[in-house]
Amino acid sequence: MYLQSKAYHMKYSLAFLLILLAGICDAQEIPDSTSLRPEIGSIVDSIINDGLLESKRIGYAGTISGQWKRSEKLGKVSSDKELYTLTSNIKAVVRCYAFQELVLRQSPVAYQVLLNHLRDTSHVSIMNYDVIYHEQVGDRFLAIAFSGYLNVSQMASIDSILIYGSNIRLTAKDNLLMSLNPDPKYYSRIREILIHEKNPVAGIALSRYKNRDDIPIIRPLFDKDYTQYYGIFYARELPDSSFYDTLVKIFNHEWHEKYYDYSKWRILYQALAKYPNQKTLELFKKTLNTKNEFRHNTLCKYLLIAITKYPDKSYERFKSKIKLSKYYMDEVQREADIDK
Repeated sequence: MYLQSKAYHMKYSLAFLLILLAGICDAQEIPDSTSLRPEIGSIVDSIINDGLLESKRIGYAGTISGQWKRSEKLGKVSSDKELYTLTSNIKAVVRCYAFQELVLRQSPVAYQVLLNHLRDTSHVSIMNYDVIYHEQVGDRFLAIAFSGYLNVSQMASIDSILIYGSNIRLTAKDNLLMSLNPDPKYYSRIREILIHEKNPVAGIALSRYKNRDDIPIIRPLFDKDYTQYYGIFYARELPDSSFYDTLVKIFNHEWHEKYYDYSKWRILYQALAKYPNQKTLELFKKTLNTKNEFRHNTLCKYLLIAITKYPDKSYERFKSKIKLSKYYMDEVQREADIDK
């Protein structure tokens, strides 16, 4: 991931960051969009009518995208100032194509535009070959910029803004939190992100400090289904006895659910493996003995990952009895290091 280079994380001081953020607020006023030439307006209307942010090649056959051709034409007929105007267009797809063209021509104004959009959480639909997915505009801007536009110091300052800037809710910020080493200078800020910004991903970053004083602020993560993964992750990293009953409760709840939360099951088995007691052995035995073929293969896969990563003498009997097909064994290899 472009934000995970450990050598450059958090290089700039908070004082520098405050100056930088002040600079964003003082950015030049964006020109009125009505000043755009009709030639540009026509291209923009076509981009809006299509609606998708398309890669150069789309469809199963990889044909050249019509949207890509329009964006190239937009880049050819527009000045930096006009593209800068379009990066504030009401339509997310227009903002993204305008920024892409600024980056492709290595325009110095692109960096300022990027800073202006780190809080842009509007979604844009993206098509790459025959796959369509959705992304926040701020994340799309970062992906475009990190493809070769930014220099080392700019990359470092972006990392600093993602961590210390308020109300930034991008996937890029979550990825950065998940990759942070437990440096003491980030500890207080990570706690703030969890407590005040209610970002559960901060629980992963906090787990690496292994500070039992954090347990009270981790407990609420277990209360909601969509944040339980992060609480379980913390319990795996710091297997405090106070978490155990909650882990068992989650196991029993998920066991009776019709649909599988695969990431939760995977991390749950790993967390339970950190508690090699009689109850854990019973849960593992229940997994091994289930008669449903799909459940057996899926959950035994996660059980095998867990007891391989976190072995205990009492787990050896389970490991020898787990018999999975080549397909599921390949899945074991593929998923073993997902939850780092």
